[in-house]
Amino acid sequence: MISNRSLSNQIEVEFGIPHESPQVILIRDGKAVYNTSHYGISYHEIMEQI
Repeated sequence: MISNRSLSNQIEVEFGIPHESPQVILIRDGKAVYNTSHYGISYHEIMEQI
């Protein structure tokens, strides 16, 4: 169950990224520049993006 289904639907429509949980999406200048979930989530990769 997703507690904020409307928000996850809006993100999917605006950025073309389906909802997964857990998930990391980094947005820069209105565009998703990094997206990964589950075991693909890496602190090191996230820090390289910001």
